[in-house]
Amino acid sequence: MKNSLRLPVGKTKIILGFTILLLATLFLTAFLKLFNQNENSLQLTSYENKFQLNFNLQEEDELRFSQILEKLNLPQSTKEGVEFELDATSQARLSYLTPVNVRLAIKAKEISFKGTMTRVPFPTLRETSPFISDNFASKKFIIPGSANLVIFGPDLRDFLKTRFTFPKELANWIDDNLISEHGQYLIILGQDADVAVILRSAKKIDLDRLKNIPTAEGQQPVYKEESQENITFHLLNLPPDENDQRKTFTFFQIGEWSFFVSSNAAARILASVQKLKNPVFELPKLPPDTSMAVFFRNGNQPLGPNFYDLLFGQKKKNPQVFEKVTKFEFILKANKFSGLMMLK
Repeated sequence: MKNSLRLPVGKTKIILGFTILLLATLFLTAFLKLFNQNENSLQLTSYENKFQLNFNLQEEDELRFSQILEKLNLPQSTKEGVEFELDATSQARLSYLTPVNVRLAIKAKEISFKGTMTRVPFPTLRETSPFISDNFASKKFIIPGSANLVIFGPDLRDFLKTRFTFPKELANWIDDNLISEHGQYLIILGQDADVAVILRSAKKIDLDRLKNIPTAEGQQPVYKEESQENITFHLLNLPPDENDQRKTFTFFQIGEWSFFVSSNAAARILASVQKLKNPVFELPKLPPDTSMAVFFRNGNQPLGPNFYDLLFGQKKKNPQVFEKVTKFEFILKANKFSGLMMLK
């Protein structure tokens, strides 16, 4: 009679359970690997102050992606990867977030995407304002149909200060007053690509200080006040810029919303459309954990040189890309993001 090895019943169950768990883990790993192989992906990496975009496309989607590149007037070599550089400040910020991994879904005239970053770039809406969500969504301003671009973010004042030259006293006023714990909206609208920063201010705006911004001797007064339909418009005449062009930034308030606009005409448009019941430029509802959002529409207001000059200055390249895009959306939540691009 042969001896057989018998394990106690309890140990047998432990070994059996471990074996099943191991097999299940191996199966799941293999399945996920196979599943990921059937996805289109994009990875952004950084090295030696440069950035690299690498695509991993499925064979059945390569043709559709090639057609999209053709529509956007981009070289077909883009599929093999793209290398680019940025200015020192942008390079430092983007390097901090890499690697960035993106999953792509490609259709004939549409690319949707979602992905992750290694770090969180901005505070979320919930972190900056705990009571946000439904309370925030119920307090909307109306966006005119002449708007092409709407950006939501925690602080968008830097965009203004890098695109326009403000007198020191006005720049200081912007720093001290255009502050909101609820985030800010930046809008580009109209043929002249006027800019508006819109916010629900966390504190009372110092209008007395705004009215008393000094002017250089021999120049026209900086401040002027006008009223229309119970709205007070605070006009600020800026000195001529390097192209000898003048801007009249205008500040006004409607309820708890504050508007700082790059022209008096655009300010009047923004004020007048607030009486409408429905927004002309429809924005999706922002989730409470939103850190940043971008919405671009190309249709109601044709894009022009002023739009490209404002966004890119002298560095603009291949603006035809924007001409071919009818809709672009991007929402960043902590270190996760998603978006959509639709073509004509």
